[in-house]
Amino acid sequence: MMLADGTLRIYSLENTAEPGEMPREMLVETIPEDLYYSDRVIGVTRLYAAKGADQQISKLVRIWAVPVEIGNYVIVDGRDQYRIDLIQPAKDEEGLKVVDLTLVREENHYDVFTEQT
Repeated sequence: MMLADGTLRIYSLENTAEPGEMPREMLVETIPEDLYYSDRVIGVTRLYAAKGADQQISKLVRIWAVPVEIGNYVIVDGRDQYRIDLIQPAKDEEGLKVVDLTLVREENHYDVFTEQT
């Protein structure tokens, strides 16, 4: 299976403010490397189920199996931010573990936390 449609990075949304300061939510990397993905077709059943729950699916991607959680964030190809709404473990044609991520585009973009050394 080819995961050749682009790269993404997975983040969690965390309060990065020092104790006693005003809270500041930023994206913090959970996996410090680019992950390759392939675009998947959003099926009619999935699309209508989301609409019935008053949700809008923006993108469906497949990546190699990595630790990821619903509510994590993804930055695709270094620019577009999405929230992970659904995680579906699967196996590809060769029997290797993969994960399908249902992504919802975020209205608000968060800054990415970078450690200052």
